[in-house]
Amino acid sequence: MLGMFEKLAAQENDKDVPIAYDQIVTGFPFVHSYREPEKKRVKLFYGEDMLRINIQIWKEATLKKTKQATGASPNIVHSLDAVHLTMVVHDADYEVTVVHDSFGCHAGNMGHMFEHVRHKFVELYDMDPLNHIMSQMDASHLIPAKGNLDVSEVIKSDYAFA
Repeated sequence: MLGMFEKLAAQENDKDVPIAYDQIVTGFPFVHSYREPEKKRVKLFYGEDMLRINIQIWKEATLKKTKQATGASPNIVHSLDAVHLTMVVHDADYEVTVVHDSFGCHAGNMGHMFEHVRHKFVELYDMDPLNHIMSQMDASHLIPAKGNLDVSEVIKSDYAFA
């Protein structure tokens, strides 16, 4: 997968645009925009004192292509983690607490959450979120052939880590 995301970054870098898409389920816009600002050194006067400061001008910023290439894979995966988290919280009928991609609830609800997290994971990945993302950037051709993994097996797992 890392190679696929590196190729995606290279493709978008060639276009001189950031990796950008609307996420599946939530519709949340994701813009992977690392920019290199133009830097200027200016002199400011305050009474008798002269201050020399460096400023960054972002409107003339250029795409930081190496950062986009190295950050593409973890950022896209984190955006999918966020969709999963949203699905779990939205459909829970009890109080849920979250930290990044970890879930918590009252001990009395743990049995339900144990199942709920796994079912929402399967629901998300049955929607083929990778194709949803890649097709928005005309990059579906970068997706490798699918193997024989049955994502529904996650439901039977004792442990679920994203």
